[in-house]
Amino acid sequence: FTLDEYLKPSFAWSLIFDVSHSMQVKGEYGRALAIALAEAAKELMLDPTSWTFFAFSDRLYILKDSTESYSQRVRARIGGLKFEGLTYIPDAVQIAGKMLAKRFEEQRVLIVISDGWPYGYPNMPIALKESVDNLIRKGVIVLGIGVETDRMGNFFKFHTSVYKQKDLINKFGAVYADASVKALET
Repeated sequence: FTLDEYLKPSFAWSLIFDVSHSMQVKGEYGRALAIALAEAAKELMLDPTSWTFFAFSDRLYILKDSTESYSQRVRARIGGLKFEGLTYIPDAVQIAGKMLAKRFEEQRVLIVISDGWPYGYPNMPIALKESVDNLIRKGVIVLGIGVETDRMGNFFKFHTSVYKQKDLINKFGAVYADASVKALET
């Protein structure tokens, strides 16, 4: 006898949130978007070990690693973030992406929430493109969510701009679905 089961794809997500000085103007709105995505991840990713959450500027902050659940402590870390420092998007993408690329889930997704202004060292836009392209070659889906900006389209094939928090779910859902379909085609 054999047990027939429906095969379900496994997922891993990593969220990275820009807390650099350039995001200070959009700070609370950006923080609200980050929390909304974290809440969505908590609901969609039934296994708390299947997603992580980082913040970055010229430092990388671990808000939720794969060994912990999304708790009040994680929410407090998000609430306590200060918007300061330079914008090392390529470095954050590379570090979070390396961790994600090592996972064995069928679909791995890196979600970047930023204003799309990399700043801090020479040739940063080129470094960001290389970091994103490297992850795509490793089978990681990379999504950019622009906080009141369309600049994420300069760096991410799959991107959206969010100007109102209520639009986040629809816009994120659409870009996520499109990226997932494209990933299945390859």
